[in-house]
Amino acid sequence: MVQTNWQYAQNIAYSTQYAQNIAYATQYAQNIAYATQYAQNIAYATQYAQNIAYATQYAQNIAYATQYAQNIAYATQYAQNIAYATQYAQNIAYATQYAQNQKEYLSFKVSALREEAFDQAKVVGKETVSDAIKYDIQQIKMFKCPDRVIHAVFTAPSPAACGVTLDLNKEYLFTGKLETGRMYVTLCGYNLPWEDLSAAQKNSLTHRYQRGCDCKIIHCTSLPCPISTTDACLWMDWGTNNGQNLACIKINGSCAWK
Repeated sequence: MVQTNWQYAQNIAYSTQYAQNIAYATQYAQNIAYATQYAQNIAYATQYAQNIAYATQYAQNIAYATQYAQNIAYATQYAQNIAYATQYAQNIAYATQYAQNQKEYLSFKVSALREEAFDQAKVVGKETVSDAIKYDIQQIKMFKCPDRVIHAVFTAPSPAACGVTLDLNKEYLFTGKLETGRMYVTLCGYNLPWEDLSAAQKNSLTHRYQRGCDCKIIHCTSLPCPISTTDACLWMDWGTNNGQNLACIKINGSCAWK
């Protein structure tokens, strides 16, 4: 009977130990579950962080693309502005050349009428004499002048004083006045390099311009420009370049561009 009780007590102890082991096993399994859940949460968090990085990179790429598109727009606008500026500069150049052509013809016509000497010559020397610059010339042809040969032309010592600067060994068409035996040329006259004259101008010097000495040039800058006389030609700042190709001459009592 005593042994039976001891056996019973031992069984109770085994049962208690078993129950405790069950409890430990249950706790361990729960801990395993917690650890698994924790690891899964870590994985989720890592994926989330990676997704955030991807989203940040994507947003940055969008910003770069937007900036690039804006830069392209700026570059396109800049290129267009350059094109406009180039066209404007070209228009200015055309207008300047046109105005120069107009000015040259008027200067040519006025000089032909008012200047006392009109000749073609080559510049062969240069020296300073008192208050003027003397250019030695080799006269080629005299178109208008008293019956004499011109060996030199004189001009003021600086452009500020209307002095003309000439190149040595170059031919010019000189227009000027005779004073105390000297021929003087100024910036107000027509002293163009011979090579810059058109064929029509060179031909007209000997064959046509003398027929227009009685004609006047009326400068018109805006319409209407009425002419009440037959001894004048109308000059406008637009249209064909009459100064290079035509001459105002008198035919049958009336002046006209021919």
